[in-house]
Order: sequence, then C-alpha cells, then structure tokens
Amino acid sequence: MDNTLLAQHQRKLNSLKSEAARFAESVTAGLGATEAQRQGICWRRQIKLLSQQYMELAAELVALQPKRNPDLQYVSVHSADLDADVVVGFDFDPGEGRHITSAAVFSSTGNPGSPGYDATVDVSEVWLGGADIAPALLQSVVDDLAEQALAQTLRGMADAAEDFALREAA
Repeated sequence: MDNTLLAQHQRKLNSLKSEAARFAESVTAGLGATEAQRQGICWRRQIKLLSQQYMELAAELVALQPKRNPDLQYVSVHSADLDADVVVGFDFDPGEGRHITSAAVFSSTGNPGSPGYDATVDVSEVWLGGADIAPALLQSVVDDLAEQALAQTLRGMADAAEDFALREAA
C-alpha cells in the first residue's frame, strides 16, 4: 500500500477523533438542560456516525497492512538499485562448520566427515511501500538484497554472542 494513502487514512482517523471530542465537550459546556437535551440527540447521532466511520477506517487500515509469512525472518535494508529502503523476508540457514574425522573413525563408521558450508539466505519477499515486489525484481537485485540480509543477520548473531559472553563473564 502506498505510504501516502496510509498517511491520509491516519489523518482522517485523527480528524474523526478530534471531531467526536469537540462534540462531547460542547455537550458539557454549560448549555441549558432543555437545549442540551435537544442538541444531545443530534450530537449522539453525530458521534455514532463518526464512531462508525472511525471503525470502518480502522478496519480498512488493518486490511491494508501487509500480510507477512510468520516462518520467515525480516530485516530492513537499503537497495541502491531501487534507491529505497525495503524489508526483506527470507529463510536463514546458519551453515555448518567443517568436520573432519580420523582414519580410525572413518574405518569403523564409514563417516568421512563434512567439508561444511557457509550460512545462506533464501529471499522470498521484498516489501516496498506495503507491497511485495519480489516477483518483479531482477535476480541480480534479489541477490544483492540477499547478501545484505545475510550480512546484517550474521552481524546480529555476532553481537548477540558477544553480549552473551559479556554477561557470562560478569
């Protein structure tokens, strides 16, 4: 969804809230009992109408929020190709370290060990302005976003490990 449309809806919601508050204040502003009763009926109708409009706009805003996959990880990165900040949804594989077995272990188990492999990300979604644009992107752009997402994820893991080590040392 376009950010300007979202901002317009939010301004309309705030306007409706303010208008309802002004009506409520004017009811209690010291009018005579009969006048307040007469105007109160109109104000209650107006407040009910404003409340309905508010609820409709709130429901519309919720419906317009992007539906993201709960199984993916998301990071915000800047795409030079798009000249915009995007949110990348991806699967993360942390990789596997190299594992070499001895000749004795190999002869008894047949397990030669593993050369290991590096961490990878598989980009599934790219969100820009509330829309998933991944299907429309060139593979080179997706690859660049994957590299950035991987780098950011690995930095976050390294920072978390460092924080953990500092807490354990304390």
